[in-house]
Amino acid sequence: MKVSNYLLSALAALGTLASANAQTVINITGSTAFRQAVHESILDALSGEVYGMQTANLGNAGRAIFRGNLTVSSTPTDVIIRTSWSGSVAGIRALTSGNESVSYYSSTNSTLLNSLTANGTQSISTSGSNSESTTSNFICFSDNLQSNTPYTSPSLTSTPVGALIFQPVSNNSSAITANSSISTAQLRTLITNGKVQMKYITGNTSDHGKVLYWTGRNSLSGTRVIYLSETGIGASQPVKQYRAQSGNMTDKTSAITALRYWPVEANNNGVNVWDATQQSGNATAGNGGYDSGGTTANVMCKPFASGNISIEAADATVDGTIADSSVALMTVLSSQEIPDIRTGGGKPLAYNGVLLSPTTWQADGTGGLQTADQDKVINGQYTLWSNVRLMRTSGRSATETALINALITQLPLNIKGNGVKSSDMKVSRTTDGGIISVAGSMQ
Repeated sequence: MKVSNYLLSALAALGTLASANAQTVINITGSTAFRQAVHESILDALSGEVYGMQTANLGNAGRAIFRGNLTVSSTPTDVIIRTSWSGSVAGIRALTSGNESVSYYSSTNSTLLNSLTANGTQSISTSGSNSESTTSNFICFSDNLQSNTPYTSPSLTSTPVGALIFQPVSNNSSAITANSSISTAQLRTLITNGKVQMKYITGNTSDHGKVLYWTGRNSLSGTRVIYLSETGIGASQPVKQYRAQSGNMTDKTSAITALRYWPVEANNNGVNVWDATQQSGNATAGNGGYDSGGTTANVMCKPFASGNISIEAADATVDGTIADSSVALMTVLSSQEIPDIRTGGGKPLAYNGVLLSPTTWQADGTGGLQTADQDKVINGQYTLWSNVRLMRTSGRSATETALINALITQLPLNIKGNGVKSSDMKVSRTTDGGIISVAGSMQ
């Protein structure tokens, strides 16, 4: 009898382990600009949830992991949901290729899983046994149309879930005034040339000798697709972007000592995904960019070092210098990044004379775009926005489908500070950066 009891206990333990290992794992990738709303919606879709994230703030976490019960056909089902945000175009590529490896938090590391809490475990390391690379990418969120990428086959099922808002912003520079306005034509010229005289933007003759430089995202970013489409340059076109050089690129305070014409690199930061001849590292200098909105936002908080700032070619040779009081760095980011940039010293700008003033996210979920800002988008006054979509491949399981349906329900409730609900929009556009129509349908 004693042996039988031991055997039964062992079998029970094995059964518990098998149950944990049989748990459904759902992976989500894509738009860094939309991660705030997705993370909040995942929490709303689960019951009894615990979670953890890469940063101290779930809203801007590049990776997160959630565990809880998801209702599937009226039955609570134990699931692990993992997010890893690398850009809209990267997300579409991951879903269409079928062999794109994305790094998520481990779903089998018991130490990591046991560390998750109901209030969210902060700053979980992404290295070692905490990390797992997989090609099983089931869902992605995209700021841009699949047709506005090179990855058009197979066709993904796409559901619009809202309008995502973007805003021009300058770094922490004394050379430019916060709330200054840049027009579509001026933005197109800046991106095309990589730099312009400041007086061309401000119209002030006193800005003679000051120079505005452009930086931005890499070619796997939906944000980049949108600012290239909005300005009429076109998503497939190479750009001229500069990279900030400072002592510590991971913080918000290390002073920028140089601006370097973006060098050709061995990773995706230097790849023009539209041109197959450039997939082997032969990318165009200047065409690279930052791999996330959070990283770019940190750069926008940085001041320039006191004195002369080096302007460098792609090979780091110095082309010249410019006084810190005569230079500014500019980009376009999603509105969710703007409060942190403003707090860090960066300067939000107006677009075509229309300024948005999103506020800092609060613990109770409030903040972000305020009603007055949303109204500017809803009524067509502010045009730097895109339709964001939940995309997925065919053949999804019942559990995955249940999560998709729950997210489609919850996202309109959580997009409030990050954009505008589709149902609230009184204008629409059928293409990225396209003509805005009144009372049209979102595609």
